[in-house]
Amino acid sequence: GIKHVDGIKDAHNLKTLHLTKNFMTGTFPNEIIELQNLEELYLNQNRLSGTFPQNFGEMKSLKFAYLLANDFTGSLPASIGDLSNLEIFTVAGNHMSGKLPKSMNKLTNLKTLSLREQIRLGETEGGFEGPLLSFTDCKFLDKIYLELNKFTGTIPSNFLGHSKMTDSLMEIALNGNELSGVVPATLSQFTKMEIDLSGNKFESVADELCQIDGWNDGDVGVYGCKGIMCLPSTYQEEIGRASMAKGDCSPCAEGPFKDFFGASVCTTVERDILKKLYQKSGGDKWWSKENWMADGVSVCTWHGITCDEDNSVQAILLGSNNISGDIPTEIFQLPNLSSLWLYSNPINFSFDGIEEAKNLKSLLLDSTGLESIKGVGKAKTLVELDLRFNKLSGNFPYEEINKLKSLASLALSDNDFTGSFESSRLKNVDELMKLRMSANRFSGKLPNFANYHHLRTLDLSSNRFTGDIPSSFMRDCDSPDVEIDLSSNLLEGGLPNEFTNFDTLTIYLRDNKISDIPASLCEKDNWNDKSVGKFNCDAILCPPGKWNEIGRQGSMESPCVPCKDADFYGTVNCNSISARSTSAASLLRFGVVWSTFGALVVNFFL
Repeated sequence: GIKHVDGIKDAHNLKTLHLTKNFMTGTFPNEIIELQNLEELYLNQNRLSGTFPQNFGEMKSLKFAYLLANDFTGSLPASIGDLSNLEIFTVAGNHMSGKLPKSMNKLTNLKTLSLREQIRLGETEGGFEGPLLSFTDCKFLDKIYLELNKFTGTIPSNFLGHSKMTDSLMEIALNGNELSGVVPATLSQFTKMEIDLSGNKFESVADELCQIDGWNDGDVGVYGCKGIMCLPSTYQEEIGRASMAKGDCSPCAEGPFKDFFGASVCTTVERDILKKLYQKSGGDKWWSKENWMADGVSVCTWHGITCDEDNSVQAILLGSNNISGDIPTEIFQLPNLSSLWLYSNPINFSFDGIEEAKNLKSLLLDSTGLESIKGVGKAKTLVELDLRFNKLSGNFPYEEINKLKSLASLALSDNDFTGSFESSRLKNVDELMKLRMSANRFSGKLPNFANYHHLRTLDLSSNRFTGDIPSSFMRDCDSPDVEIDLSSNLLEGGLPNEFTNFDTLTIYLRDNKISDIPASLCEKDNWNDKSVGKFNCDAILCPPGKWNEIGRQGSMESPCVPCKDADFYGTVNCNSISARSTSAASLLRFGVVWSTFGALVVNFFL
C-alpha cells in the first residue's frame, strides 16, 4: 500500500488521484494542494489526521473530493468556498467540529455534501455544530448528509431556496442532531424527497408537508405527518417515523424524545427487554444485581448497564456474574447497544436476530459453553469478537467471519478447531488487527498472512502447524509494534531473514524445531521488549545445546543453560536434568550456577 505521495507535486497535469484504502498517515499532504489541475481526489479510508488544511480552497480545479473515514479534526476552512467547480464533497466519518463556514453557500455547482458521523460511537467530542446554513445558492445540491453531528437551531425558512432540483429526488439526512422548532413549509417546493429528521427536538411539522405523497418513498401519502416523523409520545425504532416497511409509530411513555417529533428510542421498551433478560437468565442468583427490576429507577443505574447521553442502553457488561440459562434474542433490539459482554457465564446464546443490533461493536462470549457461531456473520458492525474457551469445533468458520467486514479483533483460542487454516480464504476483513487462535488443533502448513496490512497481534501457538516460516510471513504489515506467537507447533527450518523489516517485534517461537537464526535478527535491539539488545540471539531462542522453560533468555535471572538433549533452538524441556524448575534458585539444588560471565561452576553438597 502507498504510504506517502512525496514528489507528486511535479505531476502538473494530473487530473485524477485515487488513493482510497492505502496507508497514508500524518497530516493532509500539501503537495496534493499544489496540483492545480487536479479534478478528482479520492483519499477515503486512509489514516490521515490533524487539522483539516486551511488552504484546501487553493485547489481551484477540484470537482470531486472524497476524504471519508480518516481522522481529520478541526473545522472546515472558509477557503472551501473558493472551490467554484466542486460538485461532490465528503468528509464523513472523521472527527471534525466547529461551525460550517458561510462561504459554503457560494458552492454553486455542489451536488452532494456529506459531513455525517463526526461523533464516534461512545464519545461526545467532535461534531459540526451551530446553525444550519441555508445553502440558498447551491442550486444543484440534491444530496445532503449531515446526520450525527451537533447542529442546533431551526431549519432556515430559505433552506435550499433557489434550488433547481425541485422535481428531482432530494435526499436530506439531519437525524441525530439538536435541531428544534418547526419543519418549514417552504420545503414543500420539493415533490420527491427522502428526509430523515429523527433524533432531534422538533416541535412541529408544517401541515403542507404532510400532504406530499411523493415524500419518503410514498410513506407520507399513507401516514401523513407520521410518514415524516412520529408524533410526540410515539416512536418507531431506528427511523423515527411510520413507514410501509416497518409499520405505524408505537406509543411510548418514557424516553429522551417523547415530547418531540421523530423519536426512534423508547426507554420503556428497553426496560422491558432488560427485565426479560433478568427473568430468563436466573437474575435472582446473579452475583451482582444492584437496582435491577426496581421501579422508579432509571435502567442506566442498574448494575452492568451503561447508557448514552440520551439515556438509551449502550452497553451490557455482565461478565462473570453467575448468569445462566437462555439469553433472550430481544436483547438485539436495543437500538443503541454497542457492547455486549457476557463472558464467563454458563449461558445458552443464540445469534438469531443479531442483525437487528445495528450498532453492536463489541461482543465478548468467551467461557460461555458456546458450541456454534451460526448467524454471527449478520452482525455487520462488529469490531471485536471474543469466543475463547468454548466448545467450538470443526474447520475455521470462513463463511461467517468473512461477512464481518469491520472486524478488528477476533479471538478463537482454546476451542477444538481442526484442519488447515488458509489465510487466503479469510477475505473482506481488511481492518483485522488482532487474531488469536492458540490452543486448538489446526494443522498443515503455516499460513503466511502476507497481505494483512493492519495485523499487529497474531497468536497461533499450541497448534500443529508444520513446515518452514514463509519468507513473506506478515510481509505487508504496517504496524510499528508487532506481536507474533508461533510457539508449541511443529515448525522447522530457520527464521526468515526478512524479519529484519520489523523494527519493534515481540516474538515467541519456543517448542518448535527451529534450526537457524540469521545473525541479522540478533542485532534487532528493540525486539522482545529490548531484551535482544541485552542478550542477542538468546533473547529470541535458546540455541541448540541449551534450554530453559520459556525457550529464551528474558532476564539475567533466566539464562539459557546447558542441556545435551536440546537439538533445536527454543527447547523448553531437558530430559537429562530433573526439570523441577529452571530458576537460578532451584538450579542450586543441583549444584549448578551459571554466572553472568558464562562460567559454569559445579559443586556437590552432601
